[in-house]
Amino acid sequence: MKMLSTLIALMTLMPLSAFADANAAEGERGFRRCTSCHSVELGQRRSGPSLFGIVGAQSGAVEGFRYSNANLNACIIWNETNLMTFLSNPRRFMPGTRMNSPGLRSTQDIEDLIAYLSQQN
Repeated sequence: MKMLSTLIALMTLMPLSAFADANAAEGERGFRRCTSCHSVELGQRRSGPSLFGIVGAQSGAVEGFRYSNANLNACIIWNETNLMTFLSNPRRFMPGTRMNSPGLRSTQDIEDLIAYLSQQN
């Protein structure tokens, strides 16, 4: 019983997100680099799909968007870990993707962007 109460106490001290220091406001500013291809408005497509609700979504799942076979067949969930890796180098993470971005170099910029995208649902 003592071990269980200690475990519960430790869990309450742990951040809910791996990105506890992420700043969604900075992520929103960073998202401006993405707006030529993406939107966060539901159903609004550009050359890239809307990123509304992307965090936690299945890859290749925006209805009506023409994805690359790489994205359609990836069968991944866009969680924080997958987004972190993808956004650092999209073509290495998903060979064959149509995403033209070389990726973001700063880990903090990526964490901030994911924090912002997490709010878009």
